[in-house]
Amino acid sequence: MNTPRSLEACKRQGITPQELVFQSQADFKKSLGVEANSLHKDQITMRWNHLEQRRKEKLKVIKEERELVVIEENNGHWVPPTSSQMSAGSSPSKAGLSTQMGGMRHSIGSPSKLQGSRTAVSGFTAKTSAPDSALIDKER
Repeated sequence: MNTPRSLEACKRQGITPQELVFQSQADFKKSLGVEANSLHKDQITMRWNHLEQRRKEKLKVIKEERELVVIEENNGHWVPPTSSQMSAGSSPSKAGLSTQMGGMRHSIGSPSKLQGSRTAVSGFTAKTSAPDSALIDKER
C-alpha cells in the first residue's frame, strides 16, 4: 500500500495506509496495554474481530478507489506524482470533483467548487455534493 496510486486512493478516502495493515490478535491485545487486563478473553476477541472486519472494509474501499485512479490516469485526468512531489507529500488531483459509485463517495479535491453540477467523467456520472460540514450541521 505504498504505490502512488494506492497512496492517492488512501488520501481521497481519508484512510491512512497504517489502518490497512493486518494486526494479529496477540499484537492487538498488546496495543490495549493495561486495559487488556480488565477485559475477558471473549471481549478482546470481539474487539479484534471488529477491527479486522473494518480493516477489510477499508481495503475494499481503497481497491475500488484505486481502480478509479487507474481509469483517470489512463484517460489523462490524473498523473502520478514525481519522486520530488512524493517526498514533499503532495499529490496532483483534479479540483472540485466528487463521484458516486457503489454507494460510496469518492472525492477528488474540493467538492464545493462544483457544488450541484453533474459532469461525465471516464464513463461515470460525477455528482458533486455539499461539503461534509453542511451534512453534519443538517443532521444536528
